Order: sequence, then structure tokens, then C-alpha cells
Amino acid sequence: MTRPTDLSAEVMEWGVLKTVDGGQTRTHTMDWSYQQQKGVNMVRIDPTDSNVVWAATTEGLYKTIDGGQVWTQMDSTVMC
Repeated sequence: MTRPTDLSAEVMEWGVLKTVDGGQTRTHTMDWSYQQQKGVNMVRIDPTDSNVVWAATTEGLYKTIDGGQVWTQMDSTVMC
């Protein structure tokens, strides 16, 4: 199990930025381009396992269980 402080995420207009060092560096995860006209509206990190992250997007609800390596669409309802 990981601690909630191990990972943090922030919404950027077309995806999610992930940091594991308190914001010193960031990597793109769920990286959509402007041309795709998709967006992320909200991100929530599971308080008991920071590898589990939910993202509400213009394409529906997505979930990752591996800290953002792979995202799976859980629901196609638009979350805007």
C-alpha cells in the first residue's frame, strides 16, 4: 500500500499532470492534445491507495489503478 502523499495530481486543460516529489517535477498522464478537444474537469486520489486515481472528463469517468500508467473508461457520461 502506498501513502496518499506518494502521488499528487493536478488537472491541466487537456490531461493530468502527476508528481511524486512534491511538485519539483511533473509528468503527463492522460495526455490529450488540444486538437482532440477533450478535457479533464476533476481528479480525485484514493486516500488509502495513491495509485488509484479517478478523473472526471468530457469523455466520461476514467480510473487508473497504477498511478496513471493506464487509464480505463469506467462510464461514458460526460462530466463537465
